[in-house]
Amino acid sequence: MSEGYYRDPKFCLECAYQHARDTEHHLEDWLKFTKKEEQRKTADELRRQQRVLRKKIDEWRIKLETENPETENPEIPEECTFTKEQVKPKQYFDPASFRVICPECPEKRCSLCPPELACATRIVIGCQKGQFIKGKCRIGTETHVVYHGKGGEKK
Repeated sequence: MSEGYYRDPKFCLECAYQHARDTEHHLEDWLKFTKKEEQRKTADELRRQQRVLRKKIDEWRIKLETENPETENPEIPEECTFTKEQVKPKQYFDPASFRVICPECPEKRCSLCPPELACATRIVIGCQKGQFIKGKCRIGTETHVVYHGKGGEKK
């Protein structure tokens, strides 16, 4: 996740805990459904390691909450309203070429957007079919959709 958007360590640990829990569940499924003994041993060992990691993350979540319960979260709007402006149809673009840019955000990247710009305008760009080769657009990207942002007041 972006450093510019998530600045609360408790939020980061909450997210890490959820991902660790999900990974543990996926490893449990792998153990449950695999038939080969070597894979079963590996799945079981990874699941045990993941459980230990999840418990350590949870201990830190609790510790941070009790040490500093008043940590302020960044101002994240509860609801944004966007107006969609269709520029070119989806079929015109190579499906692997789509990217989202944010003209108002630092470095024009949404992942670096500060919380106060959560409702900023977003532009989906892409490369024409047949021109996106090895992850690069040969002729330059074009606009697919513009989401004009507005709103963002806390309720």
